[in-house]
Amino acid sequence: PEIKSPEDLKGRSAAMHIPGTAADFALRLALKGIGFSLKDIKGVTVGGAPARVTAVATGQLDFTVGTEAEKIRGEKLGLKMIIDMAKLNIPFQFTCTVATRRTIRENPDLVQRMVRAMAEAVHYYKNHKDSVVKIMQKYSRGPSRTFFEEVYDSSRELLVEDTYPTIEGLKNTLEIQASLDPKAAKAKAEDFVDLRFV
Repeated sequence: PEIKSPEDLKGRSAAMHIPGTAADFALRLALKGIGFSLKDIKGVTVGGAPARVTAVATGQLDFTVGTEAEKIRGEKLGLKMIIDMAKLNIPFQFTCTVATRRTIRENPDLVQRMVRAMAEAVHYYKNHKDSVVKIMQKYSRGPSRTFFEEVYDSSRELLVEDTYPTIEGLKNTLEIQASLDPKAAKAKAEDFVDLRFV
C-alpha cells in the first residue's frame, strides 16, 4: 500500500545511513516527532543519499530522509515528501563547529574570527543568491542551474539569522547519541556551549 501520511510509516522499511550520521539522527528525530521510534519501522542500512533515494525510487525500500537537494531529486523520480521536518519544529543542532577547551583558552582570537566568519557566511548566503548558486554549480559540477536555485531557495529558509546554538537542540542530539553510546546519557548540553564568541 502507498504511504500517504506519517502514520503509514509504521512497519515500513526505511533506507538508512550508518548510525551516528546526520541522516540517522534526522530519521530518529522525524520518527520522534510523529510519536514513533526505530522500533516501529524496519531500518535497512543502505549508505549515502544517492543510494537511499535510489532504493526508495526503485521500490526496494519504502522511505528515507534527506536534505532539500535530495528531496528535489526524489520528487523528480516520482517520490513525495511525507514529513516536512522543518514544520515539526524539533530543535536540533544539525551542524556545529567544535573546539577543545585548550584551543579556546589558548587561541580565543582564532575562535572569535571563526565564529564571525560563519555568521558572515550565513548572511552572504541569504543575501547573494546569484553568487551562491554559481559557487554551488562550480563545486558540485552537477545538475542544472535550476536545480541549484531550488536547493538555494529551500535551504535559505532553514538557515537561522543568528549563530547561537540551541540548548534544546543539543539535548535532542545527546538523547539520540545516548541510544548509540550510553555515556552520552550522563552528558549535559550546557557543558558543550560557550557563548562568549557569539
